Amino acid sequence: MHQFQFQPIPIPILGLELTELVGIGIGIVGIGV
Repeated sequence: MHQFQFQPIPIPILGLELTELVGIGIGIVGIGV
């Protein structure tokens, strides 16, 4: 069962502006990993 949970995860990589994109990316990648 695939559950898409979009949760903004604060991860300091390149800036806080990418937090939203990174959060969604992890949400999608997290399912694959």
